[in-house]
Amino acid sequence: DRLAAEHSLETNILAQWTAAVLRAVNDEADALHPLAMAAFAKEDQLVKTNLLPNAAGLPDGARVVVDFGKITDSEWFVDGVGFGLRPIRPGEWQLVASYGTNAAQLRIATRAAAQSDPDWRDLDLSPGVEREPTLFGAWPRDGQMMRSPKFELTHGKLYYLVRGSGRILATVDSQRLVTGPVHTVQVKEWGFKDNWHWVSQDLSDYPGHRVAIEFSPGNEFDTAIAMIVESTQPPAEPWSVGQQLAHVFAEQNLAAPADMASSYQEIFTATTKSEGSIKADSDSLAIMNWLAQRPELFSGKDGEWPEPVKGAIRDFLKEREPLLSRVQWKSRTAPALLEGNGVDEYLLVRGKHQTPKGLVPRRFLEAIAGGEPLGNQSGSGRWQLAEAMTDPANPLLARVFVNRVWHHLFGRGLVVTVDNFGWLGQRPTHPELLDDLAATFATDDRWSLKHLLRRLVLSRTYAMASKPDDAEAEQRDPENLLLHRMNLQRLEGEAMRDAMLTVSGRLDRRMFGPSVPLHPSQFVEARGLRSERGPLDGEGRRSLYVAARRNFLPMMMTAFDTPTPFTTVGRRNVSNVPGQMLFLMNDPFVHQQAEVWARRLLAEMPDASVEARLRWLYLGAFSREPTAIEIARCRTTLEAVGDASNPGLSTFESWTEICHALFGVKEFIYVR
Repeated sequence: DRLAAEHSLETNILAQWTAAVLRAVNDEADALHPLAMAAFAKEDQLVKTNLLPNAAGLPDGARVVVDFGKITDSEWFVDGVGFGLRPIRPGEWQLVASYGTNAAQLRIATRAAAQSDPDWRDLDLSPGVEREPTLFGAWPRDGQMMRSPKFELTHGKLYYLVRGSGRILATVDSQRLVTGPVHTVQVKEWGFKDNWHWVSQDLSDYPGHRVAIEFSPGNEFDTAIAMIVESTQPPAEPWSVGQQLAHVFAEQNLAAPADMASSYQEIFTATTKSEGSIKADSDSLAIMNWLAQRPELFSGKDGEWPEPVKGAIRDFLKEREPLLSRVQWKSRTAPALLEGNGVDEYLLVRGKHQTPKGLVPRRFLEAIAGGEPLGNQSGSGRWQLAEAMTDPANPLLARVFVNRVWHHLFGRGLVVTVDNFGWLGQRPTHPELLDDLAATFATDDRWSLKHLLRRLVLSRTYAMASKPDDAEAEQRDPENLLLHRMNLQRLEGEAMRDAMLTVSGRLDRRMFGPSVPLHPSQFVEARGLRSERGPLDGEGRRSLYVAARRNFLPMMMTAFDTPTPFTTVGRRNVSNVPGQMLFLMNDPFVHQQAEVWARRLLAEMPDASVEARLRWLYLGAFSREPTAIEIARCRTTLEAVGDASNPGLSTFESWTEICHALFGVKEFIYVR
């Protein structure tokens, strides 16, 4: 109190400065550490403080791969908004709201850096959405990831100038499926430090390979990356603000606490009055940032700013909260491509990666777009590729697309070989129609699949039955190449399963959600199959939601020609073999759904006659009523089953046999 009164100072503010000096004694990074050492340390300690290195820089031969102070907009690749819209520039003020409270912290950027925005730390995936089954699968990445441009490794020893905490994934040659133990060096994490420091990653196993570095925030969601350097020697650690000031005082030969305090006053005053913080040098910015994070030195109250600053922060938070309240924090995502910088690939002599020979400029197919490369465009070049594919002068993409849609609707494409429009493929049966549909799709429909589907399903050709009305037409065109009738089409295995669930009443029509694990079967047990097992009916979910394991497909899908999920298949094989009917006769799933259907029948029509029940079954299965002959045959079956070896066989089991038999009727399997 006496000192404050003598020097016309506020008592609380002086107390805060005194406490700050005392705290700085054991913290070399603190700006007040040189003053604290001069006031309280021994002589040998003070000498040690003054013998600091002259500078901190990169070793000789170091290569700066990425400097976020010089990165362009075309090189800024992020997934979502977790890292903002651009790198932070030196001198920018940041108001960082403390997580879970209304408190806020002022910070001044001392370096250009890619920095996470803590406002977005609550972004997460909706329940049930699967993450990547890899070593980094649990990392928060969706909407919160930043990636560097691709670059080629020379020796592979990388160093990252970082602050905060974070996670690193090095995608070598675009490979991201890291499960270990071979490629675990591609994954790196660093713990929280609130100062700039270097983190190393040894990728010396991949010299000559192209790599892109992906950064994800750490648990504190306070992550900043300023630079990526490739160097055989580790760079020197950046100076802290305390080391910077200690170096200044050493050059000025200041040792007395009073002289040092006077120099502090000059430095702090000059720093706070600098014209435009962005124009200040890095040393001044570090001092400004140190002051900005200690509001008590200006107000005398712990963690509080004087009222003018406090009011501005309060107004900011008041505007911020309504905006954040409208954010959808949980969302569903699916694997997708992430934009990056395009690179030309090497010509590999005889296909061997050991014998590269020059770079091949990226371009589209020469027969369509000529031999000119796509150009030095920014980004990956996918935009330019899409423009070349959809160019009005290139009708091939629209023709292939329209033909595939036609194939799925009509059972046979205008070009039967939907994957091959070349010389080895078959000629179109209706070339003029194909050209007209392709041109209309690209111009009138503007590449809208919905418009194309509407046009085709409302056509007279699509409305025809598969049974020919003209015997002469069938004789002249037995393969129906001229489309005088609709093609008879068998349901895919997935649609057949969904149809059984639908008529039995077991189908769960919910959209989205996690996959249902496979049901245990003696035919799909093998090494590599996951341990979880699902129910026989897949919880009633559509076949779309049944887990697809490449080597362990459901038996029903295999029996009915579902292709293995190794590659894309434009046209499925459609077979008609005895094994399919044997499957419908014996498969436990088919028997189960027949029982569910019969139980539903008896529950909904407990007192109905046999004819009424049969009409109900036929309407559900075939959307029509049974004929007199079909009713008679079903009656015979009911009587035969009821009398077989046990006259007291229950009604439920008899109707189960009828339901089971209807599943095997051709009309249930084929679309006429």
